[in-house]
Amino acid sequence: VVAGQIVDAQSLFNLRNLGADIDKQERWKESFEKLCNLLSISIAQRQLIEELIEQMYPRARSDEEVNPNSVRVSEPLIPAKTWEDLREGYGIEPQTWQQLKPHVAFLPRQTTINANTASAEVIYSGLPAASFGDAQSVVAYRERVTFNDLNDLKAALSDNAASNNDLMGVASDFFLVKGAAQIGDALVRTEALLERQDNRVLVLWRQ
Repeated sequence: VVAGQIVDAQSLFNLRNLGADIDKQERWKESFEKLCNLLSISIAQRQLIEELIEQMYPRARSDEEVNPNSVRVSEPLIPAKTWEDLREGYGIEPQTWQQLKPHVAFLPRQTTINANTASAEVIYSGLPAASFGDAQSVVAYRERVTFNDLNDLKAALSDNAASNNDLMGVASDFFLVKGAAQIGDALVRTEALLERQDNRVLVLWRQ
């Protein structure tokens, strides 16, 4: 028996966007805060996750900022490849981990949220002025039409909710492929992250 699933990775909140080296980091932190508040995740747990990702992706320092006599407090953490990597050993509570699991992913670079495929929860996080009701309206609206650009997205929102939507997009470059095969009593699971570049599809990792 063989089964498989393709998930648009940009339908999820990209935790890589919280890295200290990201130009819109503060905007993405506000977005992540909205998502965590909606899911009733504590401030302490949210801040812990943000701090972990900042340690994985620290801000690059210029030569002028580097003091050879300074003492480095801590080495950067090894970047996570999947949300599963943070399940144990980092202080993230099991309930927090489970609550965020359906909504987050790690991608190799900063990405927007795809309004055509994201859940209402993730859309809500990506629109600073939107209510959760606004995000649910977007999901209902796209059942009738496909968003071809951000103007289409604005048409599904009130004027207030449509402001500051630069964290959103309408297309995706990254996809998660999940598969399982059962041979007798043995069950083999596999997962891979694919990136679409022009007319090519690259396998970024497979496990």
